[in-house]
Amino acid sequence: MYGQDNEKQSLLCSGKWHLDYFTFDGDTLKSTPSELTNNWVIFHANGTEEVMEEGEKYNGTWEADWVNMVLKTQDRDGTVDQKILELHPATLVLLVKEEYADVVMGFKKLAE
Repeated sequence: MYGQDNEKQSLLCSGKWHLDYFTFDGDTLKSTPSELTNNWVIFHANGTEEVMEEGEKYNGTWEADWVNMVLKTQDRDGTVDQKILELHPATLVLLVKEEYADVVMGFKKLAE
């Protein structure tokens, strides 16, 4: 299991994840090319994260529960548990259960 956890963490920390789409209350909104460059996250192996949200950059921390596939982030949005639905070399899909609805966020890597 430890080897698989290392592989998952290496994938998560393998670069910049750009927000490709999000689904809220059944509606999916796809990012435009300019939105892709203004909305991203980088997870560093030391447990820190860099986030760009609508062109505003901030920092936070993260930790993963690989058994339950949950990513816990702590930043200006507070502490958020995000279920990892997909984690592949070029795609990351997270589910956040909000009080009022489920939010699915799809990220992708761009050729940079």
